[in-house]
Amino acid sequence: MLLRSFYVPAATRTHVGVTTDVDPSADLGKTFASMLPEDRRTFPLSSRVDRISVSVSGDTYTLVGGTPRDGKVVLELQANAGAGDARPAHAALFESVLRNIGLVFAKSPVAEVMLVGDMRQLTQDSWRAALGALPGLARLRVGGAKESPSTDGLLALCETLQEDSVSESDHKGALCPNLQHVVIYGAMYSQALIDQAEKLLVARDTMGKPLEGLTMGLRVSSAEDQEHIETSWKVLRRLVRNCVLRVIS
Repeated sequence: MLLRSFYVPAATRTHVGVTTDVDPSADLGKTFASMLPEDRRTFPLSSRVDRISVSVSGDTYTLVGGTPRDGKVVLELQANAGAGDARPAHAALFESVLRNIGLVFAKSPVAEVMLVGDMRQLTQDSWRAALGALPGLARLRVGGAKESPSTDGLLALCETLQEDSVSESDHKGALCPNLQHVVIYGAMYSQALIDQAEKLLVARDTMGKPLEGLTMGLRVSSAEDQEHIETSWKVLRRLVRNCVLRVIS
C-alpha cells in the first residue's frame, strides 16, 4: 500500500481511507492491518499509540489510534457490502475487526479502548483474541449500536474478564491485568447483565486484579426496569470503589 513508500514521523496526523467490496466471510481486521506498512519502523507512530477507538457509521468502519503527544492515525474503511440477502451483517463484520485488532496495534502500548458497534456476534473467543493482544489495557468502554442494543456480546465480555487463565493464546493469567475501569453503555437492561457485572467484580477481586470503577448506562423498557437498576446499584457499589449505574434514553 501507499504508506510503504514513506517514512511517517510519530507526530504526524495520518488519515488513510480505503473502499472495498466485502462478502459474508470478509475479515475487516486483516484489511485494516494491510492499510499500514508491514515494516512499522517506517511508521513509528504505531509504537506510541496508547488509545484506540473502533466505530461504525453506515457502511463505514473507522479505527482511530491516538498518542500522548497528539499524534493520530485514522483508518477508514468503506465497505461495499451489496444489497438484500447478499449483504453481510454488520455484526459479523464488526466481530472480524475486533477479533483481529491486535494485527493493527499488537506492539502499541494501548491503555484505553472505546468500541461502538453491533455486538450481537461477539463471543468469548472474540474478546479473548482482542483483549489478549492488549495486556496494558486500563480503561475499556463498550457501547452497542442504538438500533441493536443486544446484551449478548456484553455478557460474553463480562464472562471473559472473569477468567483467571487463557490457555488458547500466549497470554497467561488474567486478561488485561492492568484493567481499572469498565464502561458499558447503550445496552438494554437485563438482570443477566447485572448478574455478570457483579460476578466480574467479585472474580477480579479474587484474582487480585480488582477494578477501580464500573460505569453502566442502560436503556429500559419499563418503570419496573428502572427500579431494578436502582436496586442493582446498591449491590454493585459495595464491590467497587467507583460505581455509576444509570438509565439512558
